[in-house]
Amino acid sequence: MKAATCSSCKKADGADKQPSKAAADQLKSGDLSVLAFPDAFPNQGGLPIQVDGQTIGGLGVSGAPSEVDEAIGRVALDALK
Repeated sequence: MKAATCSSCKKADGADKQPSKAAADQLKSGDLSVLAFPDAFPNQGGLPIQVDGQTIGGLGVSGAPSEVDEAIGRVALDALK
């Protein structure tokens, strides 16, 4: 397994304070406005990192089907609690 920095993943899940799946669902429903943000990454697999209700960053997982990427990310975040 390889860890790397992904600035677009971080921006998608950290800045929005919600999983990147929200933007992916928005795009799938036909709302193209999500594409207006150049740093957005409308694909499932990005999750916000939250501590005491504050978003402090984001975690992006890629390499498997999107649903699996998000599940792996959730397991990783849960392990840090």
